[in-house]
Amino acid sequence: MDQLAIIAAKLALPLVCLPIGLRLVAVARRTRELPELAIGLAFLFLGTFAGVGLALYHLAEMRLAYPIANLCQFVGLAALAFFNWRAFRPDRVGATLFISAVLLVAIAGVSTVALELGHVPDSIVQRVAGTSIRSSVFAWAAIESFLEFAKMRRRARIGLSNPFLTNAFLLWGVGAAAAFGTYVVTVLGVLLAPEQAVPGALPLADLAEGALCLVAAAAIWLAFFPPAIYRRRFEGGAEAAPREAA
Repeated sequence: MDQLAIIAAKLALPLVCLPIGLRLVAVARRTRELPELAIGLAFLFLGTFAGVGLALYHLAEMRLAYPIANLCQFVGLAALAFFNWRAFRPDRVGATLFISAVLLVAIAGVSTVALELGHVPDSIVQRVAGTSIRSSVFAWAAIESFLEFAKMRRRARIGLSNPFLTNAFLLWGVGAAAAFGTYVVTVLGVLLAPEQAVPGALPLADLAEGALCLVAAAAIWLAFFPPAIYRRRFEGGAEAAPREAA
């Protein structure tokens, strides 16, 4: 029963990412803007398709699902890195070099998966390196979102920024940080029990990953599909800030 609860928690994130990704892709079709398209594809490929693929591999032992999930992760990884770059650091040389490196890694990863369908990497170095590269893009997203939140919160206090939008950056940062945490747990699991590659092998790590998936799912859902009762928390602040500034 506990294992079923953990599996359900891990599947919450792919399920939440699906409507958000579809919504953002629809927005991109209307606006013709690349950042919206990139983050929408990241949600779909990195959040939903890869998550479902890994679940099929672990639960149904479908070996072909693993490389397909890896393929989706590389596509989503490139899309998320592109979004981070365009949304936060389009003019920074360091960010441009980093996104270029991520894109090269993604292309190499896609090529490797295409050549080795059905192959599951058993090298500790290969598994840790791959997971570390993926996690770095989420860490970048979290850091940039928290920095943007801090900047917008200062502006919101004097009525120059929308409080709800400001909070959305905080939620996106929390979601990205939680997703980064799942990769950290994966790396620790590989290092502590390299011969194990299935859920339940390390109960504490499995529990931590499930909890982080729930946190990420909740934060991302509130950022993109907030219920009315949640939005009302910020409506008063949006009106009060200009009066306080005056």
